[in-house]
Amino acid sequence: MNPSTIEYDEGKLTLSMPRPGIFVSEVIGYMRVEEARAFIAYGDQILNQHGKLRGFHDWTAVMGYTNECRLVTTEWSMRRLAQLEAVHIALHSPMVRAAVAVANIGLRGRITMHDSVASLSAAAAR
Repeated sequence: MNPSTIEYDEGKLTLSMPRPGIFVSEVIGYMRVEEARAFIAYGDQILNQHGKLRGFHDWTAVMGYTNECRLVTTEWSMRRLAQLEAVHIALHSPMVRAAVAVANIGLRGRITMHDSVASLSAAAAR
């Protein structure tokens, strides 16, 4: 599957599948619902091709997001929970970290949060 990059006024979203079933994203700036929907559509393509996925997301440069963005990504994750083998997210923003921690309750702890890209990369290498 081809990588996808979306640049917009408030930031940039990069999506890729470097290996079968591996979903990698990087978000820089402010994430809006449009980018959340692109993230979901890319994840759905991986799931439709491979049945399951492992996600590795560098969100260390996320400055914020819309409430609708949070709602649609959480709802998608809950709907696809059985197909999410693992989800790793590197975060710096305390606001984003708190939101992911709350979502992770409903996702039965499926998300592993990382403090650095190095830690995220180490998880991806395992």
